[in-house]
Amino acid sequence: MKKKEVISLEVNGDDNLNSYGSVEFSDLEDGNYTLTITSTTNKYQEYKQDFVVEGLEYAIQLYAGEMEVDTQQNAHLGVLQYRMYGEQELKEILDEIEKRTDTLDYDLNSDNVVNLLDLQLFSAYYSTNPKENILSTIETSVPSSIVQSNLGENVEIKSGSLEQVLDQETQESVQLATKEAISEENPLEVSFILGKADTAVPLEGISIQSGAVENQISGGSILIETQDGVKEEYTITREVGRGILASETKTAVLHDDGSISIDFGGQIAVKKVTIKVTATAIKNGNLVEISKVEFVNDMENKIPAPELNIPSNLQAKAGNKEFTLNWLKGNNITGYEVSVRTENGKEEVYSTSKNTITIAQYNKDKLKNKITYFVKVRSVNGAWKSPFSEEISVIPRTDEKPKAPDNLVVKGSYKTLDLSWKQMEDTDTYNVYYKKDSETSFIKISGISTNSYQLTNLEDQTKYQVYVTGVNELGEGAKSLTASAKTTSNEPVKMPLYHLINLPNASGELSQHIKSASAGTGQMVNSALDTQGNSALGLFDNDFNSYLETSTWDIGGWNNNANAGIHVTFDNVYQIDEIVIAEPREITDYPYVRIHYKDEQGKMQSTKRMEFETQNITQENGRRYYRIKLPSPIRTSEVIVGLGRYVAGSPSITIAEMRFYSYDSLEDDISNLYEDDLHVQLKNSVDEKQLEDLQNRLDTTDNGEYHLDRNLLQKELDTAKSLFEDSEKLYDVTKVNTNITAKKDGHLGFSGLNAWQPLGVSASANEKIVVYVGGKGKKTGQNVNLQLVATQQHAESSNLSKVVATLKTGRNEITIPELTSTDVGRILRTFKIKKNVEVTYNGKIII
Repeated sequence: MKKKEVISLEVNGDDNLNSYGSVEFSDLEDGNYTLTITSTTNKYQEYKQDFVVEGLEYAIQLYAGEMEVDTQQNAHLGVLQYRMYGEQELKEILDEIEKRTDTLDYDLNSDNVVNLLDLQLFSAYYSTNPKENILSTIETSVPSSIVQSNLGENVEIKSGSLEQVLDQETQESVQLATKEAISEENPLEVSFILGKADTAVPLEGISIQSGAVENQISGGSILIETQDGVKEEYTITREVGRGILASETKTAVLHDDGSISIDFGGQIAVKKVTIKVTATAIKNGNLVEISKVEFVNDMENKIPAPELNIPSNLQAKAGNKEFTLNWLKGNNITGYEVSVRTENGKEEVYSTSKNTITIAQYNKDKLKNKITYFVKVRSVNGAWKSPFSEEISVIPRTDEKPKAPDNLVVKGSYKTLDLSWKQMEDTDTYNVYYKKDSETSFIKISGISTNSYQLTNLEDQTKYQVYVTGVNELGEGAKSLTASAKTTSNEPVKMPLYHLINLPNASGELSQHIKSASAGTGQMVNSALDTQGNSALGLFDNDFNSYLETSTWDIGGWNNNANAGIHVTFDNVYQIDEIVIAEPREITDYPYVRIHYKDEQGKMQSTKRMEFETQNITQENGRRYYRIKLPSPIRTSEVIVGLGRYVAGSPSITIAEMRFYSYDSLEDDISNLYEDDLHVQLKNSVDEKQLEDLQNRLDTTDNGEYHLDRNLLQKELDTAKSLFEDSEKLYDVTKVNTNITAKKDGHLGFSGLNAWQPLGVSASANEKIVVYVGGKGKKTGQNVNLQLVATQQHAESSNLSKVVATLKTGRNEITIPELTSTDVGRILRTFKIKKNVEVTYNGKIII
């Protein structure tokens, strides 16, 4: 029975560094076999070796090329020698050239002719004494098919499989782990049962190869159970020097490369082998990695690992986000492995066939400049590896000045500008340049080590220009884009008075209707009203110099923690629908709010996060306050307010003043004029007196101020008045189907379709029409993603159309344009709605 297996190996540029590969013939019946290895390029001699298969696993190891082998040793590598030509081949090629025969046995350059060019190639492989192949010692071991593996009770497989480590041809490792740290009290155990049924297997030794350095075995024992039931324990002991296989009784030798070997000194019938691990390379580790377990039948024929040179003179040259390593070339090797790690990072191993390598990536990312990397290298010969060289360090360095800083943001407050920008690579420090808008030259501040800075002692209510540059050892880089901001006035923000519950008294005095206040987080600053505990009455003292200071971005606004918020008790029950807060110095928004309150039955209730409408209101002097509108009014005498910034790491929360506002039904009463929340159709019950009463309420002040949303409510009320006046002239409501889109017509194979929806309305050129648009959740005046299209039909081949207007919520007055200058322009236009982008609400149209 013949079996053929082909393996292709790339030859590296350096002929002494050939690739490693393997081939396996399985399921062979007992008998005599001949292995033949042929080089398809004729670079190597043909290799032949005879085998006798008798139920075991057989292996040879070959080196291709020049290698010195001591054939006097009991076990040694085989060598596949380069193909060389002798005297007989020299005579034959000379005859072909001289006689110009048709044979092409020596057409070495494959140009279909034998000439002097082939003789030149021939001379490179000519020798008066060509070397012959060296046959490899045949190693015998137990086949994996008759080995059964079992894990200890507390052991699990993290990756790989035990079958892989028993297969001598695979290169995969298995990772075994325990839940707790491996120790004498908590060992990691894995056992192997050899043979079938009650039979045992004759062994002379065991070889265990380790995986990653950090997961190597450093302590434990190998337990052997023979067919006769005899149990022996071989203690894992580190070798002295660099032995190959240990011969000491009851000792499993731990070699420098992390491998473990046992030599029984002769064959014994082994039934079970147990690996017991009590320590690993990492202290208190719980992970062990094994790459190979081999049960050796004949130790005399076990080919020893080659004497691999540990790479020496390792040198590193730093570059920009990379470094290049060089070392002296070794002998008897097929390549090298380079280990790279950072101070606290994991080890990564890179392979190379040459004695140099450039590293530009680590941990799936580009190398970073000014980070220290630790490197070492070891030699590799197939599956064998030398110990690592001494470790050296290298620090990549930039070769250019810093790039211009990105994302410069400038925020103004009283006599102060807060600057922030993106943390830039290859930048040691930053320079900030600033000037007043009216000046010509910038002032420079250098040596800033972080990507933020605060400019202080500026003029108030003054506009400044700012830019930033980066600096490294090569100098100052390009400047950022110039940003500008205006400092604010020292005058405090003017908070609304309309329907205010806790009306202020004199500065420093407690506001009206506040009974008590406390803060679950932070402490009050500059507050005479708060001298002990978590009291927070200074939030209601009409003094912006007293404020609550915290060291966190969240006081119960994001996380549902009522104890972290601001707890306020009133002197009576009030119906509250808005809260306004102001900071001592404006920093950023409060998008997250939670409210906990005691209802009139004394039961605590709470609102959900994200239910609130929050607004950032900036006044002319640059100061601002934050307005929080509750989803619905609450009646309470006790409330807890939780606030949160955007994300963890946002600026800490500070609050100077907090105001509560009683519910005013004016907004709801105006909204209730409409048939639904689209606001394009009035209820039948609406009359002129009702509209007049609402207008009077809208024009009435409270505490000397109008409703905070007076302008917006006026638009809504004006729309209602217009609908009331035009009610008899309006067409019926047309619903726009927002699911209609031409984007889904591409599969039809023809064009010319559109997603316009006809309104069934006609008008003449230059005629004025009124279109009312409503959308769920849309306020009057807001744009909607709808366009009004006028079309005109006529006797010509084309179909005239034009986008007349982009519509907005509420009342749209539109004059119909001329679509053509021909006489057909007098024909009436019809109208269609065009959805120019995806619309996310259900709209309605009235013309």
